[in-house]
Amino acid sequence: MSIIYNFRPTGMFPVIYCDACKDLIEDARNTVFVWDENGGIAFGHKGECSHALDWKTGFPYWDDLDIFLVSLSTNTGCDLRGLKAAKQRHSEFVAYGLAATDVTAASPKGKIQ
Repeated sequence: MSIIYNFRPTGMFPVIYCDACKDLIEDARNTVFVWDENGGIAFGHKGECSHALDWKTGFPYWDDLDIFLVSLSTNTGCDLRGLKAAKQRHSEFVAYGLAATDVTAASPKGKIQ
């Protein structure tokens, strides 16, 4: 699965890895997700990785990752007010040292196992 929840000394946080190159996804605007009618889903960097996913998965549909994130928030009842409240709670976790302030700096670089 390309979405994992990391537990590190610097905090706890969810991250997404590219299903093609296995590197950390750091920019939703430069990432796509692909899916099929059976619920299969994969994530990839735009360009070589997304083309590789087309061949690897055969999934016929794709869109930008930011659309996936907005849809996920909407479909789980987390509107803008809810996201703002969650961001505030996250800030409190950061203040107690329970979450990373900069997820990309705290995330492991390189390939996922």
